[in-house]
Amino acid sequence: MSVLSRLLPLCAVTALAAAALVAAAVSCGGDGLAKAHAAYDAAVEPLLERESQVRTALAKFNVELQSGNPDLERLEAYVNTQAVPFYDSFAEKVAGLAPAHPGLATAHELLVRYGASRKELARMLQQNLDLFRPGAAQEALGRTSQAANESIEEYKAKLDPAAPVYDPRFTDLNQSMREFEKLLQEFAEGRRTIDELGTAMREKILPAVRELRAGKFAEDETSKALLAAIVRSQEFYEAVTENLPHLDRNAKFTAELKRRVAEGDALLKKFMDELAAVRRRL
Repeated sequence: MSVLSRLLPLCAVTALAAAALVAAAVSCGGDGLAKAHAAYDAAVEPLLERESQVRTALAKFNVELQSGNPDLERLEAYVNTQAVPFYDSFAEKVAGLAPAHPGLATAHELLVRYGASRKELARMLQQNLDLFRPGAAQEALGRTSQAANESIEEYKAKLDPAAPVYDPRFTDLNQSMREFEKLLQEFAEGRRTIDELGTAMREKILPAVRELRAGKFAEDETSKALLAAIVRSQEFYEAVTENLPHLDRNAKFTAELKRRVAEGDALLKKFMDELAAVRRRL
């Protein structure tokens, strides 16, 4: 699953709810708050409605990324020509609203912070679009992963399906795969640094697989298939090790994206809650 599919929950419904909350406030009150609120309502509602449209569009790209067949050129074009320019403008317009009553100051300050947060988020997404378009090294990683999986299945297909007898070296190969998957999971969860992952790959995973490859193999088809599975697995682990800088950047981007999305969502909720409080005072 891609970095965007996991970590970009673009809640357009929430933005629409904020607009509805503004519109729901009644126009009464003797200290000028109601009049100021009505003017603020008229200014904020179209901005939030348009923002919800942009977020909905980005959410559709999120669905494409989950499908594994995204239109990356269209995503890049939308981020560059629509999302980033919109959020630049959105943040500026929100900051310039200047409500006419101090009773709206807290809500407005939250909305300004929300606009700035989403502007930063869109800019960060733009600056990291290349993460969604793999380069030669990442494409090679994908090819070696597929080749390793296919060769393992080819070896298993050579065995008697009724009573398969696995070579002990295949068991060792599977153990290396389980250890690798555990390392990768720990890295993804932040429980292991990129340096620790690299050390484990170079000092444990790769030496174990290279030792398997160095053994002697018979000339029968099953033994040849086992050797091929070991060779392809070694090539995959080598490709992973070469891609560690990319994995590190990807992980840092994912963590920061998650933080900024949560930050923006929290600000929008606080804005909505504050508007509800204003409405109760009218």
